[in-house]
Amino acid sequence: MVKNMEKVSIVKCENYEHDNVKNAIKKSLDLVGGLSKFVKPGNTVLLKVNAIIGFPAERAATTHPAVVRAMAELVKEAGGVPLIGDSSGAFGFTGQSLEMCGIAKAARDAGAKLVNFESTGTYSVKVNGKILRTINVAKPVIDCDVLISMPKLKTHQLAPSEESLSHAVVDVYSTLKPALAVMDGIVGMEGEGATNGTPAESNVIISGADCVSVDAVASEVIGFFHKDIMITRFAHERGLGVGIQEISFRFC
Repeated sequence: MVKNMEKVSIVKCENYEHDNVKNAIKKSLDLVGGLSKFVKPGNTVLLKVNAIIGFPAERAATTHPAVVRAMAELVKEAGGVPLIGDSSGAFGFTGQSLEMCGIAKAARDAGAKLVNFESTGTYSVKVNGKILRTINVAKPVIDCDVLISMPKLKTHQLAPSEESLSHAVVDVYSTLKPALAVMDGIVGMEGEGATNGTPAESNVIISGADCVSVDAVASEVIGFFHKDIMITRFAHERGLGVGIQEISFRFC
């Protein structure tokens, strides 16, 4: 019998209407122990979103602003101090990207601080990786009390070498493991992601404390065998998370 089984929640959410999204996220967090398990009063909580290169929310390339706003509100209700941040895929464009995709407005609506990683400065972090030896990490990612990943459910085909890119991503994850992941899978992207794919409704919020488990479950939700996803497999093999056999699903 597997001990310390990882919990991943999958909660239905049919649209991006604010109350529906907030209720779905809260339910998904309750199923994995509740937000208070991860956020204590007074904690500075960085919501690491995906703003990429300034696409409007309906393109399904970025974390939807409704999900960002709802999560920031829940952090505040738990007594935390929410920060919302990212850097764009195009240097010098992050501020515009955050505005164009609606995340900047979501931060304002939630009363959260918006953080542009291009202007925060970085720490140089040594990595004992397969590909990487040193990475520059935005200071808020390390300085925050709680790091929460807020990815978009989408495919990705921008790898010059799938294997080397996958190892590099796992190298980064090995040094910066978030406390929690809350994935926007209400409308994801299929095909030629991360930006040129087609919006596809999955109508789910997926949450968990182990990002590897969350990715494994997300892959299965959209029809991919999780072991075929190199990032997930490599992270599991390196002991950074667990595969699907050791995950306890919580559906709602």
